[in-house]
Amino acid sequence: MKSWMLIALVVLLPNPANAYTGGPVTAEVLGWDPADHKVFVALHHHDESGYRPFLIYFKLDGSTDSLGTVVPWSMEDQDWSDSTNNSKRDKQWKAVTRRLKPLVEMDAGTIPKSKQIIETTHLKNPDVARYRVVIGWLPHSWNGLGHDIEVEAYSEPTVNFHRLYSIPGRQDVLGIIAFIGRPDDGGDETQVPILIRAGSNAPIKVRWRWWEK
Repeated sequence: MKSWMLIALVVLLPNPANAYTGGPVTAEVLGWDPADHKVFVALHHHDESGYRPFLIYFKLDGSTDSLGTVVPWSMEDQDWSDSTNNSKRDKQWKAVTRRLKPLVEMDAGTIPKSKQIIETTHLKNPDVARYRVVIGWLPHSWNGLGHDIEVEAYSEPTVNFHRLYSIPGRQDVLGIIAFIGRPDDGGDETQVPILIRAGSNAPIKVRWRWWEK
């Protein structure tokens, strides 16, 4: 009897190498730094990866592109067991966030004005469809912002504006794009922040892990 119980336990216990690690990635808009002219967003991983939030910033003077830049220490310092490292990271995070002013969420719709699937391919590993989807600006066009936004999505081509924020004293708009952006996460939502710059109609290409050029 004990032998059968032991065999059953071995069969039923999960294999860490094959464990499901999917889950949504959500974007939290932290605010903007009026002195440094930067907007900051945190990316939260609601999965089994153990990743801490990544810190993203956009320089409003145009020195970064529309997909922003990841602060290196926020992505690299992921050892939860290192108390010294934890304290250092917490201090760095607070040093950034304590000087930020809130952004105002815009009263806007979420469905794009237009959507066009320009390419469909199928991956073999994992077995999933990949779409390149171009969405147009919302029906209410603020300040003549007319960017086309090209999104790399998986499983299904649904893409929405999750939230939009105005930036005090500027015509630029911070947007959170929601789509299925990771091919191996079981179809969970990915939220990616973008800066929609006024005075430019250049297309914005959106994909998950855009910082990996």
